[in-house]
Amino acid sequence: PPLMLDTPRSDLVCPDTLTYLKEIDTSATLHYALVPSTTSSSGYLCARLEVRNHEGWVGIGISDDGKMKDSYAIIGIPSENTVQKYLLGGGKVTLSEEQTLKDASITQDDFFGVILTFTKILVEEGEIPIDEDGENIFLHARGGGGLGYHPTRLAFALNLNGRNDTTVEEKEE
Repeated sequence: PPLMLDTPRSDLVCPDTLTYLKEIDTSATLHYALVPSTTSSSGYLCARLEVRNHEGWVGIGISDDGKMKDSYAIIGIPSENTVQKYLLGGGKVTLSEEQTLKDASITQDDFFGVILTFTKILVEEGEIPIDEDGENIFLHARGGGGLGYHPTRLAFALNLNGRNDTTVEEKEE
């Protein structure tokens, strides 16, 4: 099994261009690239979530079954200029004690909407691991100004190696 890390690798380099994209719905697109694991350390997910025609918080989570219970999420709140990991379950959203995201940011404007960027370790103790070779179930939610009720919540399957997704080059043709 991959080594579990509490802190990001010092040799982490996300690519300049995020290779793949997944259209979550008509308003949200996830751009992503994978930094593969090595024999001694976990890999990384480099991601940018773009949500058009939206003002407020946005999140992307990992789930075993497409439901929030016992899952975790990366949530960006533009009004607070924060991007953090949260634990989900029992109708509650709790700030995670382990904040290991790298290069995390959230921006919001009238033209682009909300853009959430982050780099996430694939395998971390106490969290659902992200499989770099198989299918993962991701959650996407968005809501108003402060973290709370979210009328939009979707689950979708994703292979980080790009199978069943569209590469940026294919999308532009």
